[in-house]
Amino acid sequence: MQVRTARRGVFYGWLIVGSTAVSGLLSMGPRHGFTLFVDVWSDELGWSRASISLAAAVGMLLNGVTSPMLGRLNDRVGARRVVLWSLVVLGVGTILLSVVSSILLLILVYGVIVSIAFGGASGPPVSALLSKWFRRRRGTALSINAAGRSAGGLILVPLGAYLLELTGWRVTWAIIILIGIPLLLYPAV
Repeated sequence: MQVRTARRGVFYGWLIVGSTAVSGLLSMGPRHGFTLFVDVWSDELGWSRASISLAAAVGMLLNGVTSPMLGRLNDRVGARRVVLWSLVVLGVGTILLSVVSSILLLILVYGVIVSIAFGGASGPPVSALLSKWFRRRRGTALSINAAGRSAGGLILVPLGAYLLELTGWRVTWAIIILIGIPLLLYPAV
């Protein structure tokens, strides 16, 4: 593996840590914020809380089941491709969440598409990528990445709640992904 350095002698691996922390923030924020929309969907679209929760349950199940597959894909094509394509799918899926009109579409978009993309954007592929870049400070790098994922809930859930009150649920889903696009334009991965 070729070691690259950024301007002023900063180890390139730290740029990757920053980039994966931001991608973790953006991918886990909508996952943690899903519960904000349960009452709104129930009231506005007449869906039961149980059927909305089914979408979340399907998502958790598929996220766990597909993790080994994403790990294998990571081994075959590399973490960079898996993470970047997962972020693209996650972005498209999040935009699609702003237009769901049936519970089956919610289960398909959130429970299947978005939940599988969560695993590729912040799960084992990212840990494998960081482990390849770091030997001495591997624990620090992995911890910073984990902090980025936690920050998704800390930052995007209150922001989502505010936007939900201000604009409505459809606009809130679109804004959440639009916030992330500028942050991901710098492809450090």
